[in-house]
Amino acid sequence: MILLLACTELHPVDLGEVQDRDLDGYDENADCDDRDQEIHPGAEEVWYDGVDQDCDGHDDDQDRDGYDRAEDCDDRNDDAYPGAWETWYDGIDQDCSGDDDHDQDGDGWSVPDDCDDTDAGVRPGAPETCDGRDQDCDGSIDEGLTGPFTFYEDVDEDGYGSGRELVSSTCEAPDGYAYSGGDCNDGDEDRSPDAEEICDNGVDDDCDGIAPECGVVAGEVLVVDSEPVDGLVWLDGARIATADGVVHIDGRVLARTEVERLVDLGDVDDDGWRDLGLSGAGHVLLGPFDDEPVELLGQTSQTIRPAGDVDGDGFDDVLAGDSLFYGPVTGGLTRPDVRRPGARRAGHPG
Repeated sequence: MILLLACTELHPVDLGEVQDRDLDGYDENADCDDRDQEIHPGAEEVWYDGVDQDCDGHDDDQDRDGYDRAEDCDDRNDDAYPGAWETWYDGIDQDCSGDDDHDQDGDGWSVPDDCDDTDAGVRPGAPETCDGRDQDCDGSIDEGLTGPFTFYEDVDEDGYGSGRELVSSTCEAPDGYAYSGGDCNDGDEDRSPDAEEICDNGVDDDCDGIAPECGVVAGEVLVVDSEPVDGLVWLDGARIATADGVVHIDGRVLARTEVERLVDLGDVDDDGWRDLGLSGAGHVLLGPFDDEPVELLGQTSQTIRPAGDVDGDGFDDVLAGDSLFYGPVTGGLTRPDVRRPGARRAGHPG
């Protein structure tokens, strides 16, 4: 047998060159598995199979909200994850708590049977108290009660009294009297336990015994489980943290994993209160934390950082990933002004 050798010129392989071994169009620097043509940036991802087909670092977190399928109750919705901000009555369990989305106060009764779904003491079958409210949701107020009952002189008619008391055998507040006391200034209708605290006015508006100076309380560090959180301070001891280190914002307890992702942003809405960013959620929490957060559009997986006053307009700005949001940051949904550092300004958030 005669073997014929083709006259083919052989070239040595330079192992120092960047190569595309699987010939999928992506070299070994860009390809996370250069031995498999089905794996490369832009490939179709097969979720939860243990393989990162598109080389983006995600195989078990489809919505990229920072929680994998084992923790996330809806891994196709980046607004649903443990500790997310809950929107009540929309049929979606955003915070993955498993609670009834139509039972906000967790008293076991949902609307419309619950006539006040923000107060667990108000529900069908609840005991009535003499306060001018319908606790048991039967359409009647203060029925079946026996006295004596105490009422409080209410000069400013804000619903809270102080000073002179009146005792009656009938549960019906006389003219000029209120069911509740606790008014710290009965000559000012804007000051009562239900009033909103006004920043830096030197007045105790909500009658809690504190006239706070808004912003950072000097010397107090935000702590969680008795451990300090680097770079964070207490913003308002009554709202942002309790003595046991549990963090509360607008009545919702933050999970430890969320607290560790909080960032002090300064005052990004220019109202005198310090504000926080929640990385991994795309949220800015505006002090004094009475309202739902501002959503930074498209930033649910990004780290949020203070940017200072980049555009020199006197307002603090916010950086989320590579997107810049010019202050003042307000509103429910905010679009980035600049998507890459140094790019031309695209417009003010709105």
